[in-house]
Amino acid sequence: MAFTIDNSETDFELSIEYRELADELGFEDYRVCQCPNDSEFFVEALCEIYAKMR
Repeated sequence: MAFTIDNSETDFELSIEYRELADELGFEDYRVCQCPNDSEFFVEALCEIYAKMR
C-alpha cells in the first residue's frame, strides 16, 4: 500500500494501531515511512510523470 499525501487517520493507523498488531504478531521490525509530499523534488517528479502520461 502506498500513499502520496499525508493523512492523519492513515498515519494514526500505521504508526499506532498497526504497530500494536505487528507487536502482537511478533514482528521483530516494523517501520512507517513518512510521505515525501512536502518535497519540491517529489512534486516535480509527479508533474513530470503526469505530463508524460497525457
